[in-house]
Amino acid sequence: MTENTLTRRKALKLTGLASGVGLAGLATGKQTENELRLIETEIEYQLPDGSSYHRFHHDSAAPYHVDEEQGVVKITELTPDALREKLSGDKPLVRDQDSENVGAAQFGNKQIEQLPLAFATRSRLAETVSLSEPVSLPSVRVRPGQSKAKIETPVGTKEISPGNTVETKLPSQEVVANTITVLDEKATDSSIPPHRRGLKEEYGTVSVTATPTLRVRDYGKLSVEEK
Repeated sequence: MTENTLTRRKALKLTGLASGVGLAGLATGKQTENELRLIETEIEYQLPDGSSYHRFHHDSAAPYHVDEEQGVVKITELTPDALREKLSGDKPLVRDQDSENVGAAQFGNKQIEQLPLAFATRSRLAETVSLSEPVSLPSVRVRPGQSKAKIETPVGTKEISPGNTVETKLPSQEVVANTITVLDEKATDSSIPPHRRGLKEEYGTVSVTATPTLRVRDYGKLSVEEK
């Protein structure tokens, strides 16, 4: 690249700097000198229809924010200290719903009792189904390279370029999921006044085939902004 050539990201940075001079006081964070390669991974399951699975909805704050247009990862007051330190580093960071790893990351072979069905941004669990028996997540390895990252799974190896998302369907697993059925009759708990009694609930289990899908997002190198 010549001295007169600007990448889109550098142009955006300069534009933001110029705007900041004219609009002092509107800045929301402090830009650092670091650039971070960020990769997020999720393993999401699909269950067959026809059963009243015992579902749980999860709501948690994002531990950081990503502005893809500006090419910035934003550390906030909600970012845990351990994650803040890794986001502030200059080595590639690979995250899943439970952990973050500097450099190559090995996920899977971990026993879980809640099967992930949906995720919110930043690899946060949004919906799960409880299991009667724990199962192991599929084994996955993500290795960031100089340009592309390598994704190793039980069905083979793929590569992903910065700025892209890759989904891979993994081998199905047999699981025993908990179920809950609401009956069309009032509960008979004598310890609860009749006018406050809800409908009866019937609990059970069902053996089904669950299909996991691995989702990997490679944001490439991002500038780091701290509040």
